Amino acid sequence: MRGSELGKCLGASHALASSGRFQAVARLAVAAPQMTTRIDSPIDFTTLNMRVYSQNESWLRIISRRRLREYWAIHADAEGPLKTWFAVAKRAKWRNLIDVQLSYASAEAVGDRTVFNIKGNAYRLIVKIEYHLQIIFIKCALSHAQYDKGKWK
Repeated sequence: MRGSELGKCLGASHALASSGRFQAVARLAVAAPQMTTRIDSPIDFTTLNMRVYSQNESWLRIISRRRLREYWAIHADAEGPLKTWFAVAKRAKWRNLIDVQLSYASAEAVGDRTVFNIKGNAYRLIVKIEYHLQIIFIKCALSHAQYDKGKWK
Protein backbone atom coordinates (compact mmCIF):
# COMPACT_ATOMS: atom_id res chain seq x y z
CA MET A 1 0.00 0.00 0.00
CA ARG A 2 1.52 3.30 -1.05
CA GLY A 3 1.70 6.25 1.36
CA SER A 4 -0.85 8.37 -0.52
CA GLU A 5 -3.32 5.46 -0.59
CA LEU A 6 -2.77 4.85 3.11
CA GLY A 7 -3.41 8.54 3.85
CA LYS A 8 -6.68 8.45 1.89
CA CYS A 9 -7.75 5.31 3.74
CA LEU A 10 -6.96 6.74 7.17
CA GLY A 11 -8.50 10.10 6.26
CA ALA A 12 -11.76 8.46 5.20
CA SER A 13 -11.95 6.24 8.27
CA HIS A 14 -11.10 9.17 10.59
CA ALA A 15 -13.76 11.37 8.98
CA LEU A 16 -16.37 8.69 9.55
CA ALA A 17 -15.28 7.91 13.09
CA SER A 18 -14.91 11.47 14.36
CA SER A 19 -18.26 12.71 13.10
CA GLY A 20 -19.94 12.33 16.51
CA ARG A 21 -18.85 12.45 20.15
CA PHE A 22 -16.34 9.69 19.57
CA GLN A 23 -12.97 9.54 17.90
CA ALA A 24 -11.36 6.44 16.48
CA VAL A 25 -7.70 5.74 16.72
CA ALA A 26 -6.55 3.18 14.18
CA ARG A 27 -3.31 1.36 13.62
CA LEU A 28 -3.00 -0.53 10.36
CA ALA A 29 -1.25 -3.83 10.40
CA VAL A 30 0.68 -2.93 7.24
CA ALA A 31 3.71 -4.99 8.16
CA ALA A 32 1.76 -8.25 7.91
CA PRO A 33 2.58 -9.93 4.59
CA GLN A 34 -0.80 -11.71 4.53
CA MET A 35 -2.65 -8.37 4.34
CA THR A 36 -4.08 -8.15 0.84
CA THR A 37 -6.84 -5.57 1.35
CA ARG A 38 -6.99 -3.25 -1.63
CA ILE A 39 -7.65 0.42 -1.04
CA ASP A 40 -10.65 0.45 -3.38
CA SER A 41 -12.32 -2.47 -1.60
CA PRO A 42 -14.44 -1.99 1.53
CA ILE A 43 -12.35 -1.73 4.66
CA ASP A 44 -12.09 -5.06 6.43
CA PHE A 45 -12.15 -4.08 10.12
CA THR A 46 -10.33 -7.27 11.06
CA THR A 47 -7.22 -5.68 9.55
CA LEU A 48 -7.58 -2.60 11.74
CA ASN A 49 -6.79 -2.47 15.43
CA MET A 50 -9.31 0.12 16.65
CA ARG A 51 -10.20 1.48 20.05
CA VAL A 52 -12.90 4.08 20.51
CA TYR A 53 -12.36 6.80 23.11
CA SER A 54 -15.02 9.19 24.30
CA GLN A 55 -13.99 12.83 24.55
CA ASN A 56 -14.21 12.51 28.34
CA GLU A 57 -11.59 9.75 28.53
CA SER A 58 -8.11 10.94 29.36
CA TRP A 59 -4.85 10.12 27.68
CA LEU A 60 -2.83 11.02 30.80
CA ARG A 61 -0.02 8.57 31.48
CA ILE A 62 1.56 8.04 34.90
CA ILE A 63 5.10 6.73 35.23
CA SER A 64 5.57 4.68 37.40
CA ARG A 65 2.96 3.16 39.67
CA ARG A 66 5.67 0.83 40.96
CA ARG A 67 7.04 3.63 43.17
CA LEU A 68 3.62 4.03 44.78
CA ARG A 69 3.31 0.27 45.37
CA GLU A 70 6.77 0.17 46.93
CA TYR A 71 5.86 3.04 49.23
CA TRP A 72 2.55 1.63 50.41
CA ALA A 73 4.19 -1.76 51.01
CA ILE A 74 6.17 0.02 53.74
CA HIS A 75 3.45 2.49 54.80
CA ALA A 76 0.21 0.50 54.59
CA ASP A 77 -1.95 3.44 55.71
CA ALA A 78 -0.90 5.35 52.57
CA GLU A 79 -2.22 2.68 50.17
CA GLY A 80 -5.83 3.89 49.97
CA PRO A 81 -5.01 7.59 49.51
CA LEU A 82 -2.30 6.84 46.94
CA LYS A 83 -4.64 4.57 44.96
CA THR A 84 -7.26 7.33 45.03
CA TRP A 85 -4.71 9.91 43.81
CA PHE A 86 -3.66 7.55 41.02
CA ALA A 87 -7.26 6.99 39.89
CA VAL A 88 -8.01 10.73 39.88
CA ALA A 89 -4.78 11.68 38.12
CA LYS A 90 -5.15 8.98 35.48
CA ARG A 91 -8.50 10.41 34.37
CA ALA A 92 -7.51 14.05 34.69
CA LYS A 93 -6.95 16.49 31.86
CA TRP A 94 -4.53 18.83 33.55
CA ARG A 95 -3.11 21.54 31.30
CA ASN A 96 -1.44 23.59 34.04
CA LEU A 97 -1.13 23.94 37.82
CA ILE A 98 -4.48 25.72 38.04
CA ASP A 99 -6.19 22.62 36.59
CA VAL A 100 -4.34 20.43 39.09
CA GLN A 101 -5.50 22.66 41.96
CA LEU A 102 -9.11 22.26 40.85
CA SER A 103 -8.72 18.56 41.73
CA TYR A 104 -6.24 19.00 44.61
CA ALA A 105 -6.44 22.45 46.18
CA SER A 106 -3.33 21.86 48.28
CA ALA A 107 -1.11 20.94 45.30
CA GLU A 108 1.76 23.33 44.89
CA ALA A 109 4.65 23.88 42.53
CA VAL A 110 8.13 23.56 44.00
CA GLY A 111 10.62 24.29 41.25
CA ASP A 112 9.68 22.11 38.30
CA ARG A 113 7.89 19.58 40.54
CA THR A 114 4.34 19.42 41.83
CA VAL A 115 3.81 18.40 45.45
CA PHE A 116 0.57 16.76 46.61
CA ASN A 117 -0.52 16.39 50.21
CA ILE A 118 -1.65 12.79 50.74
CA LYS A 119 -3.73 11.49 53.64
CA GLY A 120 -4.41 14.81 55.29
CA ASN A 121 -0.83 16.05 54.93
CA ALA A 122 0.67 12.93 56.56
CA TYR A 123 2.50 12.16 53.31
CA ARG A 124 3.81 14.14 50.34
CA LEU A 125 3.80 12.90 46.78
CA ILE A 126 6.33 14.61 44.52
CA VAL A 127 5.81 14.40 40.78
CA LYS A 128 6.93 16.10 37.60
CA ILE A 129 4.09 16.84 35.23
CA GLU A 130 4.80 17.34 31.54
CA TYR A 131 1.53 19.03 30.64
CA HIS A 132 2.21 19.22 26.90
CA LEU A 133 2.90 15.46 26.78
CA GLN A 134 0.20 14.57 29.33
CA ILE A 135 2.65 12.50 31.38
CA ILE A 136 3.19 12.44 35.14
CA PHE A 137 6.54 11.18 36.40
CA ILE A 138 6.32 10.04 40.01
CA LYS A 139 9.54 11.09 41.70
CA CYS A 140 8.90 9.97 45.29
CA ALA A 141 6.47 9.66 48.15
CA LEU A 142 7.64 10.84 51.55
CA SER A 143 6.35 11.32 55.06
CA HIS A 144 5.83 14.93 56.00
CA ALA A 145 8.92 14.80 58.24
CA GLN A 146 11.09 13.42 55.40
CA TYR A 147 9.78 16.08 53.07
CA ASP A 148 10.66 18.85 55.53
CA LYS A 149 14.29 17.68 55.60
CA GLY A 150 14.47 18.66 51.91
CA LYS A 151 16.79 15.89 50.73
CA TRP A 152 14.44 15.11 47.81
CA LYS A 153 15.24 18.41 46.04
